[in-house]
Amino acid sequence: MEVRIENLRKHYGSRIVLDIPRFRIPGGSFYALVGPNGAGKSSLFRILALLDREFTGTLVMDGKRLDDNAVDLRKIKRDITLVHQNPYMFRTSVEGNVGFGLRIRGLPKAEVRQRVSEALEMVGLAGFEKKSALRLSGGEAQRVALARGLTLQSRLLLLDEPTANVDRPSVEALEETLTQIHHQCRITILLTTHDPRQAVRVAQRTFMLEEGRVTEADRKNTFRGTVRMLDGEPVLDTGNLCINLPSPDPKYRRISIRPNDIIVSKQPLVSSARNCLPGEIKEIRTSGNLVHLSVAAKEQFVVEITTRSYHEMDLHLLDAVYLSFKSTSITPLVE
Repeated sequence: MEVRIENLRKHYGSRIVLDIPRFRIPGGSFYALVGPNGAGKSSLFRILALLDREFTGTLVMDGKRLDDNAVDLRKIKRDITLVHQNPYMFRTSVEGNVGFGLRIRGLPKAEVRQRVSEALEMVGLAGFEKKSALRLSGGEAQRVALARGLTLQSRLLLLDEPTANVDRPSVEALEETLTQIHHQCRITILLTTHDPRQAVRVAQRTFMLEEGRVTEADRKNTFRGTVRMLDGEPVLDTGNLCINLPSPDPKYRRISIRPNDIIVSKQPLVSSARNCLPGEIKEIRTSGNLVHLSVAAKEQFVVEITTRSYHEMDLHLLDAVYLSFKSTSITPLVE
């Protein structure tokens, strides 16, 4: 399902909570919105889920303007699933929760059981059918909520902070599940998160939502290459240099490294960082209390340090420096 927004504005009294001139989500894509509390993420999701019609501007889904009286909003709404960070669980079994929407629609019992089984298999909860939904962990409840949407064959999946209240292992499992769902089903997914790294890990494109406005996040230090073994260690060979990786997993063929995860020094560091690259400062740019360095180290890197560190190290253009970063700070990007 393609979603297109034009000149959307949402007010609460005199306060503008959303002001989005243009935002398009192509059908079958996986996008992420990153932003703090109060940025307007939940308000936007209520509008996209057709739960809030009190806004100005144009909302288009699958080429249909939703302010057109001839458009059947109920039919479009049936193709949308909104998953909250604390999804509601009915006081029944996992099977009862996942199949609830299907039973409401009057599908035969055999088809309900089949769809529920297939959906639970897809989210990694095969065999959970008879388990009480009220005894699930936070991560399991999120996957049950995802399974609900899959059984309904939703074409737009809205995930509002799905990993906000789950432990680290469950976060990793959920991210893997979302990636698999997108690859297998090719449904349109829009996810909100506080964590920029999570957005980069799972989504094809990442946008910032701040004070009701959407802007695309600018990824730095992105590299593509071949994952191979070098001296017994996994590396990404970009053709110009080899970057040590946390594992030889093929998903690291395209990576990103956050500028503030890179340590700059005038001498090689003695540390646990597996990557230490010699380079030369090509550009220095100051922004508030931060300094952005552009460093040529066979590939071009952007490094972010504080102005205090910058002055303490007495850095200048064309200085020889070393860039150090841990392999665990490397984030794989979705192809």
